[in-house]
Formats: sequence, structure tokens, C-alpha cells
Amino acid sequence: HDTDERIAAIVIDEEAAKRYWPDQNAVGQFGRFSGLQGTRFQVLGVVGTVRNEGLGETPMPEVYLLKNLLPPNPMHFAVRSSLPAATLAPAIRRAVAQVDPSQPIYAIRSLREILSNSLFFQRIESVVVTVFALAALLLAALGIYGLTSYSVRQRTTELGTRMALGATGGDVLRLIVGNGLRLSVYGLVVGALTVAGATALVMRYLNVRQFDAAPYLFSTAAIVFLAALASFVPGWRASLLSPMVAIRNETDSIWTVARQTLERVREHVAAEKPRASLDSTLLTGFIEASRRAGSFGEALAASLAHLRTKLSAESALLLEKVSADEYRCVAAIPARKEPEVFTIPEAGFLLNRLRFYGAPLPIAADDLETALRWAREQKPQLVPELELLQTVGLRLAAPLRTQHELIGLLLFGAPVGRPNYLAAEKMLLAACAEQFALTLENARLNERVLEQENVRRDLALATEVQKRLLPESPPQLRGSSIGAFTLAARSVGGDYYDFLQVGEHRLGIALADIAGKGIAAALIMAVVQASLRIFAAEDNISLPELAAKMNRFLYGSTGSASYATFFYAQFDQCTRRFHYVNAGHNPPYLVRRLNSDENPSAAARFEELATGGTVIGMFPSAGYEEAVVDLHPGDILMAFTDGVTEALNPAEEEFGEQRLKELLRRVAHLPIRDITATISKQLRAWIADAPQHDDITFIVLKVDEDQPA
Repeated sequence: HDTDERIAAIVIDEEAAKRYWPDQNAVGQFGRFSGLQGTRFQVLGVVGTVRNEGLGETPMPEVYLLKNLLPPNPMHFAVRSSLPAATLAPAIRRAVAQVDPSQPIYAIRSLREILSNSLFFQRIESVVVTVFALAALLLAALGIYGLTSYSVRQRTTELGTRMALGATGGDVLRLIVGNGLRLSVYGLVVGALTVAGATALVMRYLNVRQFDAAPYLFSTAAIVFLAALASFVPGWRASLLSPMVAIRNETDSIWTVARQTLERVREHVAAEKPRASLDSTLLTGFIEASRRAGSFGEALAASLAHLRTKLSAESALLLEKVSADEYRCVAAIPARKEPEVFTIPEAGFLLNRLRFYGAPLPIAADDLETALRWAREQKPQLVPELELLQTVGLRLAAPLRTQHELIGLLLFGAPVGRPNYLAAEKMLLAACAEQFALTLENARLNERVLEQENVRRDLALATEVQKRLLPESPPQLRGSSIGAFTLAARSVGGDYYDFLQVGEHRLGIALADIAGKGIAAALIMAVVQASLRIFAAEDNISLPELAAKMNRFLYGSTGSASYATFFYAQFDQCTRRFHYVNAGHNPPYLVRRLNSDENPSAAARFEELATGGTVIGMFPSAGYEEAVVDLHPGDILMAFTDGVTEALNPAEEEFGEQRLKELLRRVAHLPIRDITATISKQLRAWIADAPQHDDITFIVLKVDEDQPA
């Protein structure tokens, strides 16, 4: 009834009421919009505050208008349902499509997702703060432990003297732990003063109103506990010292140790001073060398030669992982003249050292000689590898890593004119190792893409060949009609059906379901098709004998690991007599029409054709039985694979035998073409967008109702 166009009726939330009418009742108040041509409005009600910007944001004032004042674009609908989101989303799309098929639908999200996204950055901040807090606690513990341990080491003689004069291990432990806790208390006092000042500044200038002492108390307790634990370990170790051993353990002072450390660092830096003018265009050189190469192997060799020149190495080798336990040389500079293949085992000496060592590893000649003497005495299986490394003069090794594995190695001989490689050269090699690893990984990916493309072409060819093995169309019968349908779960399937002309008036009907799916099942399906056509062409062969021969042939061709369910029948078009043998297949349904004019769809009786024996191909020999049924006008026979009754809908519910029988009752009066189309349509609708797990195949035979007796 809001028909007065001069004054707009609006509803506001509590946040808007607090901002615009803070000290009075907002209901009944008037105002004007700054937009909407200054439209005058009156507040008719106040609703609760809605956090449209997210749970982590300050709520904004909200105003609710009639849609004729400001039509919404886009529209947002909230749907409440007990159904899961995966099922609800397709239902919403179908409902909207029934009203307006051209209406786009997007951004379907559950309320749980919206709430989770609104707190995403707060969660990230919480995780970051937690990580820094744990790091701070770890550093505090390590600092206390290191300082206490160093102090105990410096006071070894003092502690030994105390124990020699009568102090017990417990006295030493309490002394050391007490010193550690005393240092922690000093730090806590300084930290508490700093935290108090920082908290006051934050509450004053950042408008923080809430304060909780629990985090501060928890942090204090955690630091005290870590300090006690970090002091306990060196204290316990010192309490186990023998007094005389401790007294004789004279150590240098802290200043002497620091001076000696600085002297060693200065000498190391002076010895490892990098050469001037290391070429910064090394990567460009790799690219140019690769362009001049005629193959991938030549490109690797050219890049390796360029790197060897930059490092001034006597030799260089590139090894690639070719199997789970072996690395093989794919490029060598200079080219190796030995006929044998250079390989390194996965579990050998070099790989064990490089597996957990990320930087280039220098190896001295004396190291290899020592390792070789040790291997001859303790690990003879490592001797061939060490002798090979000694032969090539290995002095520097760099691992080539991807995200998940070590895919190769770079091995270099001794540097020309120098005893060792410089630190800058090792850094350069580490950077180049990443480029070589990326090159090898890209080559692997290219090979996989080519393999997948070949598989795709082979699969397409297999699909075409399998289609030709199946009948193009059902045969035309006298006084009866027959139809068939098949739908593979993959490009190629393991279901097989066929129609064979046996004699002048008999039609052979075959249906088989191969165990398994995909290409393997399709190959066995071809074996079944070929053997059936060969054995069915023999004169006067009975159905049990045919099934037994096919069983032996399939067992001899594939072994007991592969088998198939098989149904074969011969239908005499003149006498309407149906001979069949069922080798472990789902029993086909024979729908008998009864005389009932009131409800024709309910006038049906089902028989199952189960006589026969076990599956074919599993056992070397098996016996089978034959059965005969007479068909009458209006009768329907449906043979099917288990993919029909076990078809799953999006809710993972099976189509089932009962549902199939009800469907047959409803369509029994239709022509054979309509029966086949209706059943296949119902199965497709049942599956909808759910994944298809098994092949679907069925054959329907109907005896015409006007067939003469």
C-alpha cells in the first residue's frame, strides 16, 4: 500500500539509526536522499545490523528501499535448503532456466564459503603472528641454551673444583638452572616494561579499547618454562662430569676464541676472493650455444662446454636420472673415448652425499683416496663407483634438483692452474645447476606430451575399430522386431553384442560383458567376437558346446585373470522358439503379456533366463546347459549388462532391477524403436552429470502382437 510517490518509505538498520539519529527514535523520521533526485523519505522501521562487508569489517549503515525506486542490478538470491551444495546448484540453474533460459547465473556460493572468505585475511594475520611468536620462543630457548651451555663450558674447571670439595650433582644442577632462570627474569623485567609502554601507545593512538592480560601471562609462563628446560640440559650434562676430569679441562677464554674465529674468517675471505670479470652473460651464452645445436643432446653438450670454459675446469660431465636406481652420462666435455657407459648408482657414495646437500660439493683427491681405501675394507660394492670417480678426476659435484626429486648431476674435474674452485665459481655453478635442471625437466615433459598424444591417437583408432566390430544396425525380422543400445564408459568399452544369421530362419543373439574397462577389456572383447563368429559357423554345434569352446579359447588366450559373462541365444523366426545358454550373465527378462483390457501396462509377468553355467575364460573347462522357451505375440525379451542396473545418479543411487522392470511394464505396448529410445533416454536422464562407472548395453526383442499362430 506504499503508493504515495512524494514520500518514499524506507527501512534502516541499527547502524544507520545510531549515525543519523543517535539520541532519538528513528522510526517516523523524515529526510532526503542526496541521490535519487533528492527524493524525500520517511523511516518506517529499524532492523538489526547486517555485516554485508564481512565479519572482520566494521558494519556500515544500511538503507532498504522499494525496488521501484532503485531496481537492483545484479540480483542476489538467498536459498535455504537441506540439500548439499553440489546437488542444490544444478537444481537452482534448472529452476531459473524454466523461467528465463537466457538469464545468466554466476557466483553461487554457500554461506559457509562467504563467512570463511570474509575472515581470510584475519586468519592469515593470525597464522603469521603465531609463526613469529613460535619463532621468538624458539630463539629465546636457543639463546638461553647456547649462553648457558657456553657458560658451563667456560666454568668446567670451577664446577670440577666445587664437586671435588664436596658439591653433589644436584647442587651443580641447581646452580646452573638457577643462573639460567635469573637471566630469564632479568629479560622478563625489561620485556614487561617495554610491553607496557608499547601497549599504552597502541591503545592510545590506534584506538584499541580491549585489553586481555592472558596472552602476556601465557608468554611469561612459556618463557620461564623454556628457560628452565634450556638450562636443565647443560646442567644435567655438567652434573655427570668427573671432578678430576673437569679440573684438568683447561679452556681458552672467550676473547681468545673470538679472536681466533675472526682470524680464520679473514684468512678464508682473502683466499676465496673472487676473480674479477666473471662473465655475467653466461645465460646468453647458453642460449646461443643451444641455437647452433641440431638436437637436444648437442644443445646440452654445447651448454656444458660453455660452462666448463667459464669455470676453467679440465673436464665436465652431465648425468641424468634414467631409472629409479641409476644416473647415466648424457654429455661429456671433452668427449669420452671409453666405450663403456658412465653410470652412477642411486644408492652409491656420491648420491648419498649430495642427497641432503644443496650447494655444489667440493671433493679433494685425498677424499676419494681415503674413501676408496675404506670401501675396499668395509663396502666393496662402492669400489667400482669410487674408482670411476677417481678416473675422471672429480673435484666438484652439483646436484640438479626439481621440486620433488634429484634428476641429474654436474661433475667437474680439477680447475686449470689452481688447487681449488673459488667461492664465486661455486655460486655461479649453483645458479647454472638450476638452469640445467629446468632444461632436463622440460625435456621430460615434452616426451610425456608426445607419449600422451600417441596414446590419444591410438585410443581414437581403437574406438573406431571397436565400432566396426559391433553391428551397424539391428537386422530386420519376420513377425518380430529387435533393437540394441550401447554406451561406453570410456572411449572404448568392454561390452559386446552381436547378431548372427544361423541358417535360413534362425538369428543368433549374443551379449557379453568383459571384466574390466578400457583398452584391455576392448582387446578381450575382440577375442570374444572373433571366437563366437568362428564357432557359431560350425554345422550342428549345440549352444552348450559353443559356450564350452569359447570358454577354453578365452582361457587359453588370456588366462584366468580375464573372463567375461556371456549370453547367447538362437531365435527361430518361424516357430518363435528361443534356445539360449547363460554363462554367468545377468539373467535377461522375458516379459509375458497377459490378457487384461483394464490396465495393459500392469498386465505383465516376468521370467528370468538364467539356465547355463559359469562365466567363460576363468576355468580351463566348464559345462553348460541349454534351455528353450516359446515366445508368444506381445512378449518382450530384454538382455542387458550390469551397467544398466548399476547406473548411478548424482546422489550415487543405483538404477536397480525394480526400476528397470517398472520401466519395461510402461513401455511394453510401444514399438521396438520407441522402447529402445525410451529406455536409453531414461538411463541418460538418471545418470545426468554423474560419472559413468560401467559400460551400458542392452538388446530388446519383441514379438509382434499380430503374428499368426
